[in-house]
Amino acid sequence: MGPGQRLATLTAADVERIRAATGRAEASFVEREHFTPGEVADYVDVRPLYAGYFHEPVRLYLRATGGACVFLDRAAGCTLAADSRPAACLLYPFDLDAAGRVTVQDPDGCRAARGCGSVSELVGAFSTSRRQLVRLGRRVADEARAHGRR
Repeated sequence: MGPGQRLATLTAADVERIRAATGRAEASFVEREHFTPGEVADYVDVRPLYAGYFHEPVRLYLRATGGACVFLDRAAGCTLAADSRPAACLLYPFDLDAAGRVTVQDPDGCRAARGCGSVSELVGAFSTSRRQLVRLGRRVADEARAHGRR
């Protein structure tokens, strides 16, 4: 994680799943980033799955410590069970563009993506399918919209 980089965007549903699974206080794993209206528009333009997320210009995201997610064990990986992980983490390094096509969020920042020649090859390397990724992308979008209505 480089300077100024932020971790996964969290929805209210993500926060509740993590709190329920870990018993941790929200403040121990959530950070807040305040946006201007222009930054909100730019964020949603680049990340269309988050349309409807911003009921106020604040983005919740995973807290980092020592340059990594608070839930990362450097030897074992993510300490959260898959069913309690943020939806954005489950989707990473993939994303969906405005047309619903599977893309790669940060092909240069993801080691796996750098080692693959195409998105299709990367999808296979993650033992998933485009259909599963689209379904997960819809979940992210649904949770983002619900977050914006709270």
